[in-house]
This record gives sequence, C-alpha cells and structure tokens, in this order.
Amino acid sequence: MADPKTARKIAMEYSFEKNFGGIPEVSNPLTEKDKLLMLRICSENGLEFEDLQETGRRPTSEEQITNHSFSTSTDIYLGLYEDRELKIASFFHELGHCLDSKDLVEKNTEKYPGVYQQEANAWCRGFEESGKYGFSFKGETLAWCFNQLKTYEKYVS
Repeated sequence: MADPKTARKIAMEYSFEKNFGGIPEVSNPLTEKDKLLMLRICSENGLEFEDLQETGRRPTSEEQITNHSFSTSTDIYLGLYEDRELKIASFFHELGHCLDSKDLVEKNTEKYPGVYQQEANAWCRGFEESGKYGFSFKGETLAWCFNQLKTYEKYVS
C-alpha cells in the first residue's frame, strides 16, 4: 500500500490524465521559497492558499485553470501554469482582489467598483504588494498581465 502522499500524487495524475490528458509540464516551477512566502503572506492576511498544480483539485474544465487563478474574499487558488513568473504575478493579482475586498468590507462600502475597475485595482495592488517582497517582473510578464486586464474591457461602463 502506498503512503498517503504517493497515493494522492497517483490519484492526481490519474485525474488529470483522465480529464485533461495529463498534468502540464512546468519548465520553471515555483521554488520552495516561493511557496513558503505565498503561504506566509496568506497567513498574515487571514487567507487560505491552494496551488491546484500540486493538489489536483480543480473546477470543471482545464480552460478555467490553465494560466488562470481565482480567489474569493478569503481564499487564493493558483491554477496550472507553465511559467513560474506568470504564476507569481497571478498570485499577487489574486492577493490584490482579497485585500481590496477586505478594505471594502472594513469601510462598510455600499458601492463596489465595476468589474473592469476591480480587475485594474487588483493588478495595481498586486504589483504594489509584490514590490514589498522584492519581486519585479519581466516585460513579457507585464504584457501578459495587461492582456489579462484587457479581457475585461467589455465591462467598462
């Protein structure tokens, strides 16, 4: 009988193989230092963190989590990324959403910004937070982030 960690890995690989044709290859995965920092940041902010690339838990389609992450006001879920820097930028973007949500609740704000403004705010706040931890991003990563924001232009009121 396999130990629990090995059993989970086998189950995860089977699940991804069955549903998505396999786990994406990661050319430059998060380092242990990256993961510990993300966990610490989340802990300091009362947030939960899950890297779906490691746990295998996912929404209903691969498209929802390939080069995409998501969050609630208390949780950050990182999707499947082939690029470490995109994953880190996405983490800080989702952190921006969570921190903005907390601010709105604490201020007892009745009027929330529109979808596009929420996304723009989350990217800006995420970049601000990433700088506090010594992260800076390559031009290609910043262009990718900007392109992610552009997908919300249809929500500009």
